[in-house]
Amino acid sequence: MRPLTPIVRALLIITILVFVAEYLLTLQNGNSDLFVRYLALYPFESDLFYPHQILTHIFMHGGLMHIFFNMYGLYLFGSILESRWGEKQFLTYYLICGLGAGIIHAGISAWETQAIKADVEVYLQSPAPEDFSAFLLKHSTENYHNNLGFIEAFGENPTDNEYITQSTAFVEKVYLRKLNTPTVGASGAIFGLLIAFAMLFPNVELMLLIPPIPLKAKYFVLLYAGMEIYAIYQANPADNVAHFAHLGGFVVGFILLRIWQSQGKV
Repeated sequence: MRPLTPIVRALLIITILVFVAEYLLTLQNGNSDLFVRYLALYPFESDLFYPHQILTHIFMHGGLMHIFFNMYGLYLFGSILESRWGEKQFLTYYLICGLGAGIIHAGISAWETQAIKADVEVYLQSPAPEDFSAFLLKHSTENYHNNLGFIEAFGENPTDNEYITQSTAFVEKVYLRKLNTPTVGASGAIFGLLIAFAMLFPNVELMLLIPPIPLKAKYFVLLYAGMEIYAIYQANPADNVAHFAHLGGFVVGFILLRIWQSQGKV
């Protein structure tokens, strides 16, 4: 078992303590909304956004499996990188990757939110069954399939004020849900560690979980990056994974490592 380095140990302790505190709040109050409200990351244009969230969201996680895999990645790759770089440089790299990934994700989310807002404004000017159906297919396919009965009834009664009012309220709800959806997790920082490990140790073999086969680090990273790009291309509205944050960690880590390589710091 690889020994824990000081910064990796501290990051593990802080992240786990935050997760436990969130869990205890949920047990005590039935939810941890207040915790999420101030520490999770929201899109820049949301009224719930505060600048400190760009940092604090890194230490929050949405479930046991989420924190387990991120912390396992921190232990697996972080200890090796910290041993090579030293404590200060490793912490700098980890935080820059996490912050950069968060900024990229929040920026993309704000852009996507603006696109939904524009479509909402167009719909509100002239609500119609076919436009309502198209809006849901574009921005909320899960809700489209869950509301086929309403869509069909609206199509049969296109001038009914009750259906029009319900449809306008629904499209506004889709917009507000996107605007106020929080993001949590250290995944961006962990993906930064992954790209650094692959660049420094490209031929070290890593074991995939599914399927359980060995793969060199350089191919492992390409595989993960490809999966993230494919998920973004699919643009599934029901997908709640922050793929742009993952890719953001890759990109920020790659750029920072290239800069350090040019300065002889790695």
